[in-house]
Amino acid sequence: MDNAATSHNTRNNPAKALLSVVVPTLNEADNIAATLMNLENRCYEAQLCEIVLVDGGSNDSTLDVVQACIPRLEKRGLNMRIFRSKRGRAHQMNLGAEKAGGDILLFLHADTLLPPYFDTSIRNTLNAEHLTLGAFRLNTDKNTRSMQWICGCANLRTRLLALPYGDQALFIRRADFIRLHMFPALEIMEDFAFVRKVRRNRGKISLLTDAVVTSARRWRKRGYIFTSLCNQMMIMGYYLRIPTRILARWYRG
Repeated sequence: MDNAATSHNTRNNPAKALLSVVVPTLNEADNIAATLMNLENRCYEAQLCEIVLVDGGSNDSTLDVVQACIPRLEKRGLNMRIFRSKRGRAHQMNLGAEKAGGDILLFLHADTLLPPYFDTSIRNTLNAEHLTLGAFRLNTDKNTRSMQWICGCANLRTRLLALPYGDQALFIRRADFIRLHMFPALEIMEDFAFVRKVRRNRGKISLLTDAVVTSARRWRKRGYIFTSLCNQMMIMGYYLRIPTRILARWYRG
């Protein structure tokens, strides 16, 4: 069945709403196959999910890896569409949302794995009409004390401040995403700015008990302390209104 038709037919039945998983990629050849296979294995109702992958100009084999995954996904009944855009996660995710056919959007980083039956958990959460935005608890693929502490702080922040980040797999109804004017066109911190916008508009945010597993590659590469301090500096710089193009240059070194 066509995705648009599925979305139209399920709009009045949230339990059967089409879920569009929007995945921005940029040189993710080492991670994207595992992410796509995780989607295939962890999706409870594949017929009610689609993957919208938006590549920002990869110059490695990312798209070749993606193409190789398509037959297996389609055999499972999981449709995937691929788009190309200019570089920039905010732009890529907004384009994916525009192209998506679902009434529910899940924004998934290309190095993040979802928990079992993530689609059912998301639909059940958004059945509560007072909720606007949801996210999962954070875990990583490196189970050290340092990473446990970092993830614990992130999850505590989300519970106490209702401030999840993009690596926690944000999900939202498409109508609410459009109403809130999508992700701001920032070079970095687009997820932080969007969640703050949800809060300013008195939207309710839910943290699920299930956890995503995201890659700890940033911490492995740059060190636990430096990466954590760098993240906090980005937030401080954002509040000080330092242009995000400068913050992005600092962050990416």
